[in-house]
Amino acid sequence: MADTKSKDVPVVKHSKEQLIKSNKYRQYIDFLNAVLDDSESYTQKEVDEKIEDYYGRRQ
Repeated sequence: MADTKSKDVPVVKHSKEQLIKSNKYRQYIDFLNAVLDDSESYTQKEVDEKIEDYYGRRQ
């Protein structure tokens, strides 16, 4: 029987502009503007890790 679960899930990357306009990252707009590069694309996981690294260290 064939495996119906695909292990090759496409990774979706977003531009800095898309990320700062999203509702999910609304409270981190200033942080993302300072940290993310305009010419790079990021996954949500990468952005979440950057936020966690920065805000986790501040506590």
